[in-house]
Amino acid sequence: MRSYCIHSNYLGSVKHFCKQPDGFSWRESQPRDSWLLSSNGKSGGKCLNTLLALNSIDLPKIPDNYAAVMAQLVTGSNVQIPWQHVLPRTVYENYFKNTVKVIEDVFSELPFDYYDTAWSAGSQLLAALKPAKIDVDAWHRLLEEAAVNAPVLASFKPDPRGFADVPTYNRFGTRTGRLTVSEGPNILTLKREHRSILRSSYKDGYICSLDFRALEPRIVLAEAGRSSDAEDIYGELSDKIFGSRDNRDAVKVAVISELYGAAKESLRARLGISQAKIDAFVKGINDFFGLDALRERLTTQAASGRIINRFGRQLQVDPEAKNLFINTYVQSTGVDVAMLGFNSILQQLGTDGVRPLFVLHDALILDVRSDRLEDAAKMTSVTIPGYNVSLPLKFEKM
Repeated sequence: MRSYCIHSNYLGSVKHFCKQPDGFSWRESQPRDSWLLSSNGKSGGKCLNTLLALNSIDLPKIPDNYAAVMAQLVTGSNVQIPWQHVLPRTVYENYFKNTVKVIEDVFSELPFDYYDTAWSAGSQLLAALKPAKIDVDAWHRLLEEAAVNAPVLASFKPDPRGFADVPTYNRFGTRTGRLTVSEGPNILTLKREHRSILRSSYKDGYICSLDFRALEPRIVLAEAGRSSDAEDIYGELSDKIFGSRDNRDAVKVAVISELYGAAKESLRARLGISQAKIDAFVKGINDFFGLDALRERLTTQAASGRIINRFGRQLQVDPEAKNLFINTYVQSTGVDVAMLGFNSILQQLGTDGVRPLFVLHDALILDVRSDRLEDAAKMTSVTIPGYNVSLPLKFEKM
């Protein structure tokens, strides 16, 4: 039976409040096997804060009038306010009881399995990232020349040893879980041509990337119980639908439009082709990827205001915005596939001569010593638990 503990720093109490199989109790030490709710959200392997956030559960707050007064009296973010003694008794009791009630009401329905698999793999991956070596002269030169991208370049400011900070990623910054950078080097918005500021920390090393090939279309294909080993899935699809690769680029546009919910009319205008040909494109794509079955499944889920990605993450949606269901599902699932895949790759490569630097959505940027380059280049595919299909990767020296 799962249990939880509300840390004293969250409640502003002397002891921790714990729910164990034998009931509720106040304790001086937190049980090791409990899911922990804390004021800073940093509770190691079993973080109740994260579980609640994954299900968009909001907990009661200290009443604003009392919080505002204490903010004026107390300076420093590390100071624990003893709310148990500061608040009037009835106010504190209401805050405490309401907090426990919310947790009790939702605890059994929280995404424990998702946390233990996809979320934990992502946490391991991000925790493994190392500081990137920066070409200081190139950084200064580009910073002086840059205009629009200057703040992004500035986020890569090297320390006295020539290393940038490790980025802090926000995994709740978008509705699908797609990563954003909250602090440190913003690799996600750095212009491609500015990546030349990255240098290997090894005397004879290389900055490399491992990138999933057309990840989101392959996820949709896997949902239909199929897979493709083709490096160019759009060329393969053009072959299957039209018997040649002449329509490859148009097929790519049509696939992306279908996945992102674009209307047929906008697709027709973009490609500049007849309505009849658009209809043939869309039908061929729907049949190839099994989109109708996926749409039906997601539409049924969305009636509750949420859909669930492949690994169990719940995603809030507007039940009427049917054109966004597939995109929401695939993008969120893609985040977890990338996290699981890259974490698996790092486990295989080990840490000798391989330093992971950044996660760039569907790509992992590595600093690789020359004698390990071949090992990294051999990572041409990865199998993700839950799909059991091999997803191809592209290795590239940057």
